[in-house]
Order: sequence, then structure tokens, then C-alpha cells
Amino acid sequence: PYHCSGIGKAVLAWLPPARLDALLGRGRLQGFTPATLTTRAALAEDLARTRQRGLALDGEDHHPRLPLAAVTVVNEFADPCAAQARDAKK
Repeated sequence: PYHCSGIGKAVLAWLPPARLDALLGRGRLQGFTPATLTTRAALAEDLARTRQRGLALDGEDHHPRLPLAAVTVVNEFADPCAAQARDAKK
């Protein structure tokens, strides 16, 4: 799911609010691990940090013991079209 993966958050961070709402809906987000962000407010803060640092982090949001860092790939119109992730284990 978009809200709990590095790749998903890398893409979500650059979407306009209407598109974000269409993808995620308005309710609580499903939790998969204790680290999963399950409120829109928490996700919004995380996406703001992603935009600031230019890198999305998955702190084991979806799979325990599998932290990821991801960057956004944009097209010629600066729209997010893909992302690439790498294992972020120390």
C-alpha cells in the first residue's frame, strides 16, 4: 500500500491533494506493523519531511526488518511517475 512503503510515500509526497485523497480515501489507513502511519495527519507530516529531504523512508512500516529509502522519478512535466528504493539497513 502507498501509505506504508518507501516507494509509495516517494510518489505520494509529490501528488496534488485531490489525487492524494482519491488514492487514500478519507478514513484511517490500515496498519501492518507498529510503525505504520495510520492517520492522515501523521502521513501528511511524513510526506512533508519527504519533500524537504528529497527521500522517502519506510521505517519498517509494512514489513518488519525491511527498512527502505526511496527516491521519486518524475516525468518531463515534473509529475511523479515512479520511484526507486534501496535497503536502508544500517
